[in-house]
Amino acid sequence: MGAALPSAEQRRAERERLTRFIAKSRSVQRRVKRIGLVGGLVVVALIIAGLDRLFWLSGAVLVAMVVGVGYWITAAHITEWVDRLREIDRRE
Repeated sequence: MGAALPSAEQRRAERERLTRFIAKSRSVQRRVKRIGLVGGLVVVALIIAGLDRLFWLSGAVLVAMVVGVGYWITAAHITEWVDRLREIDRRE
């Protein structure tokens, strides 16, 4: 036997849930961008202050990793959820 298709109510609830997830993930992406901006400014301040190159370079790498990975993960989630929304739309 085939699996039963979700009801209109279940599809609507799933659509709302996915829409909330997408909005929350985009909010996280904006925060990650701000972290990158502030982190970049801190690294520039460390360079201007004349601190050891290894110190500010490690700070720059850490900021880049946090921003890069954070943005990459949220972008992947958003893509997946948008694809699921399109699938729901096809069923309607």
